[in-house]
Amino acid sequence: MLWCAVAALTCIGVVGDLNLTASGVRTLIDSALAASAPPDDAQPMSPGQRVRRPYGWVEIRTFNRSQKSTDAIFEVEFLLINESAESIRSDLSNFVRLIADGIPRAPSSWQVSADKVLPDSAEYCNAKFTVKGRPRAVYVQFGTEDSGLNFLRWPG
Repeated sequence: MLWCAVAALTCIGVVGDLNLTASGVRTLIDSALAASAPPDDAQPMSPGQRVRRPYGWVEIRTFNRSQKSTDAIFEVEFLLINESAESIRSDLSNFVRLIADGIPRAPSSWQVSADKVLPDSAEYCNAKFTVKGRPRAVYVQFGTEDSGLNFLRWPG
């Protein structure tokens, strides 16, 4: 997605005669990555911990990190708590990311107890991520650029 935006801006620069240089493109990429990077002071994830979302909360239930051959497997179970008067869609493929050593990853698998979370209710969710090697700096991201992002640091 980031590369598409850079390509589009480059095309606009060529068509609109903005003359984007290589350093200008690097600046665009760096600023886009910094906007969605986990903060240095992100709280470590713990069971029962909640992060505020526009409709209510995400509450961490359990999480686990294991090693399978050369892959690190990260799994997190959480509740989507809807305190609003509207149903919310529970599309985990776009809602949750694992950021391992600065690289965001979509879930390799996910489960949710319902397609949407009804008003004043909660649904259990599970997301699993597979990462090559043994990443050192790991974060879980909830949300999207449009709805706002929350980050929790994976402990350990």
